[in-house]
Amino acid sequence: MKEQRIRIIMETLHEKKFCTIAELAQILDVSSSTIRRDLAELSVREMVVCSKNGVIPISELHSDPYISFRTSIHAEAKSIISREAAKLVGDNSVIFLDSSSTTLFMTDYLAYKSNLTVITNSIAVASKLGGSGIRLILIGGEFSDRSHAFAGSTAEEMVRRYNFDASFLSSVAVTKQGYAAETVHRAASLRRVVFSHSAQNILLCDRSKMNLDRSFNIAHIDEFDFIVTDDPVYPQNTRATVLRV
Repeated sequence: MKEQRIRIIMETLHEKKFCTIAELAQILDVSSSTIRRDLAELSVREMVVCSKNGVIPISELHSDPYISFRTSIHAEAKSIISREAAKLVGDNSVIFLDSSSTTLFMTDYLAYKSNLTVITNSIAVASKLGGSGIRLILIGGEFSDRSHAFAGSTAEEMVRRYNFDASFLSSVAVTKQGYAAETVHRAASLRRVVFSHSAQNILLCDRSKMNLDRSFNIAHIDEFDFIVTDDPVYPQNTRATVLRV
């Protein structure tokens, strides 16, 4: 019976890409606690990734998980990392915030910056900063339903119009070779353009992203000015200044 439920759960997740516990409980006509036990087992088997908002198949981590899901994964670590990163934002500066879930947390710590301009490709970031008094510029381009952000050639051309005092970027992974990397080409490509137009580049990366393999590089960690992380060990032996929280 349990294996049949697990088979249905995996078939549903591969079809829908994301489900809440309530949705799975309704589909299988079982209690939420039963679904949670099944998902705990699937998580141990490394077949799914769970958060408070729901569950995705592990394969989705190699594509482009929805921003609503990403914000609930390692949320406490991301908040602490973002608070430390916000200390690097100077008054009277122009900064870029990417469309990662980690930089989204940074918006909570920017309210008291003076004469700050934020440029972003993220609708989620723009929505949180709207009405804050911060000057806000939203980069357009090809829209992603998953990341709620813009990328592609139009977005890259718009980025090239600016010079940033600092960029705050969060990659999906830091590879074993030391590259901040993404699973989606367009996401990596836009970040590379931002990187080349910024006086300082700051990488925000929680420990769950260390030593993973992803396909598209942004830059080597040695090329960043700062790396803000909760990992007590990695990265090591880098020219970047590592701020551990």
